[in-house]
Amino acid sequence: MSRVNRIITRATVSFLGIAVFSIACLTGRSHADMVKLKSGEIIIGEVIVENDGFIIVRVKDKGFSRSIVKENISEIRKTPPPLKKPVTEKRAYRKPSSGPEEFDLKKETDEDAQSSRRYSIKDLGMVIVGPIGWLKHLAPPIEGVLVLFNTSESPKRIFPGIAVSVDDIGQKGRTIYDFAEKAFNEQKESGNTVIEPIKEMIIAGTKGLRFTTQSEPGKEGFSFTFLHCFVQKENKVVSIMCVAKTDEFENYLEDFAQSIESVRIQ
Repeated sequence: MSRVNRIITRATVSFLGIAVFSIACLTGRSHADMVKLKSGEIIIGEVIVENDGFIIVRVKDKGFSRSIVKENISEIRKTPPPLKKPVTEKRAYRKPSSGPEEFDLKKETDEDAQSSRRYSIKDLGMVIVGPIGWLKHLAPPIEGVLVLFNTSESPKRIFPGIAVSVDDIGQKGRTIYDFAEKAFNEQKESGNTVIEPIKEMIIAGTKGLRFTTQSEPGKEGFSFTFLHCFVQKENKVVSIMCVAKTDEFENYLEDFAQSIESVRIQ
């Protein structure tokens, strides 16, 4: 079993049992964008995440979001969002729910934030930066994970979180597609439901892969959503696993996208 799958299995069992992945619990808004696919299909909704490789659209009146590879899109027509009050200072992330681990609002400079949230995989010449206001935990007590970004001071709390690990590609001739397919099949064999099959995406100007999985809620009554992303450098595969409670997953989509887009490969 690959490290990213061991992360899923052990972390969810250790903290909250079985985990669930989905991109649901979405709320409708008046803001609407139009996405036209090359197939002729037109999607009306709100583009909530966009990068060089794909977009995520909150589909209007459907109660779910949809991930679309950009090469399948012929046109994106955006409606300007409602005007908001100007922000006078940058503030650290604040959890939507109350509790002892809630962050206090504080000023944060770009330089300080970048330094505290930046992680470098020196052997691969790769850098990734965690979301604004999140904490960076080096060598957390999760098997195979090099760094964990989360909203807690505890390095054991994996949700919401972004876990980064590195694996060997395997025997000569194997590719990132073989690696991702193996991880994907292991998820299906373990009983997890596939929300999004393996798709291509762009990470740091390099073609990467991603998929999303789902399992049944645990005994605590809530579930989780995981987004698995992979990018290859030489004979190594860097795995970026983004996780949050299912009913909060949408709240963190921009944080996840921000971190994935921060990846740089020298």
